[in-house]
Amino acid sequence: MANFNKAGSAKAFNEVAKVEQEKANVIALQNIRNSNLIDNPNNGEDISRTEDLEKSMRENGFTDPMEVTAFGMENGKYMILSGHRRRAAGVKVFGEDFAFPCVVRTFSNEHEIQNYTLMANAQRDSAKDPLLFSVRYKMHEEYLKSVGFKGSFREEIAERLGISVQQADRYNAMNKIILPVWDMVRAEIVGMSSVQPMAKHSEEEQNVIYNIMQEAMNKDVTLSRDTVKMII
Repeated sequence: MANFNKAGSAKAFNEVAKVEQEKANVIALQNIRNSNLIDNPNNGEDISRTEDLEKSMRENGFTDPMEVTAFGMENGKYMILSGHRRRAAGVKVFGEDFAFPCVVRTFSNEHEIQNYTLMANAQRDSAKDPLLFSVRYKMHEEYLKSVGFKGSFREEIAERLGISVQQADRYNAMNKIILPVWDMVRAEIVGMSSVQPMAKHSEEEQNVIYNIMQEAMNKDVTLSRDTVKMII
């Protein structure tokens, strides 16, 4: 693994990442039984919503191979790099014994695997979860810290996620907000931009704000942007 302590800029880091990406070459395309596929513990993506994939698979079959690796696995086992949601849908449609078509990739170390997984997930559609980029920001941040990246985290993560630095800052702000408020955003009770000012408050203060919003809802008050701003 390269020494990232000397990677002082996003450009330098991306050059190293490019080399790692080239090392992660395709070595095989094979069918692998579901029982031999292991979920990646660092995936971090929501795979509970599979209705769209199930419909497509029933009509067209399993057309998009998953990406896996045997690195660090027991003999005959493979860890999923990309395709957790496809696997979940495939099991529902084709059964537990289905043999999934998989692209098998090779890696030299765990850092390469983690980086590849993060970059693969960054290409996934985030429309179904308004907070997915917040989750991804945190995971990329943790990865960059683990490899000793010394450049601008916000700029590097924005580039990796394909968004502006300003957008990255907004998504990162949500990582400072308590999870019950995340549930409200996902349920479309409040807008993400409406609750972002909560990030400046302590956890205790945020719990007070959350309780006030709950009381307002119980009184049939709509939590508009102006109402939430007043509560905060």
